[in-house]
Amino acid sequence: MTYLTGRVTTPALAMARHLMQVTLPPDLKEVAAYYGWSRDLGAGPDADRPSPRMRADLDPHLARLVGLDPTTPLDLDTVANLLAGRRADGRPIPGKQVQRGERVTFIDLCFSADKSVSIAWALAPTPGEAAVIALALQEAVHATMVEAVAPQIGRARRGKAGRGGSEAGEIAWLAFDHWTSRPTPGSAGDAQLHVHCPVLNVVRTADGRVGGLDLQRLRGRVHELGAIFQANLARNLRRAGIAVALDPKHGCARIAAIPEEVRAAFAKRTAIGTAAAYAQAEKLVLDWDELDERARVALLKQGPGERMVENVR
Repeated sequence: MTYLTGRVTTPALAMARHLMQVTLPPDLKEVAAYYGWSRDLGAGPDADRPSPRMRADLDPHLARLVGLDPTTPLDLDTVANLLAGRRADGRPIPGKQVQRGERVTFIDLCFSADKSVSIAWALAPTPGEAAVIALALQEAVHATMVEAVAPQIGRARRGKAGRGGSEAGEIAWLAFDHWTSRPTPGSAGDAQLHVHCPVLNVVRTADGRVGGLDLQRLRGRVHELGAIFQANLARNLRRAGIAVALDPKHGCARIAAIPEEVRAAFAKRTAIGTAAAYAQAEKLVLDWDELDERARVALLKQGPGERMVENVR
């Protein structure tokens, strides 16, 4: 698990675009929607972007506070507003007292599956088997957030810098499923299942008091929380009848049916392909972060050469 802190200086709209980028191959979108593990927004200017998932058991009082409606899909602007530390509609969060010098608006926890899990998902012989793996990943993330993350940081601080202690409360997060390490996959080797969970820096206690996350309690526990996620993922896969072993070095949940040489080859292919695309963009005096999905795919799929310029500009 990796951990990123979002601040008032973080470009919220750019971050929202990154989180809502298209990473699912077009031929899988209909299947994903049928099995319920991924859906596009379906309408408006962001119609082709994947729809973020809200916390499934989101407290209704907190939902109203930050302007979230579980029945309404979140578009790009709404996500950007939340990441900027505001309500979904862009207005200030009622009762949220921003301490002087406080700049954190969210934290992004990213949960990644082992390469063997991604390969098994990408090469699953049937859509149903791919769905089993995808849903196992999503449930493992949810269980980790509810049972391990929320009890730790879901505490509203009292006093300046939390000197008055803290009180347990409800927190909100979104989940963005990324299926590949690239904007769209060029092959099965590009599969890299990971889930971003930005947690809003808002805590609502039972008596209605509103505060910020107690991030001090997260220090030194990132690896522990990552291990809990891997254990949850292993449990879910085993329940589905998939043989899983925990990697003795890194503690990742690895699918035993995927040989180590295959896992290593796919991981190396992804790393080399992405590095080559970055280098090609630099050679053509292009800013990778400013390129759209079509341009990135052009760089990732084609070999080097000046003939690519017209494809990506």
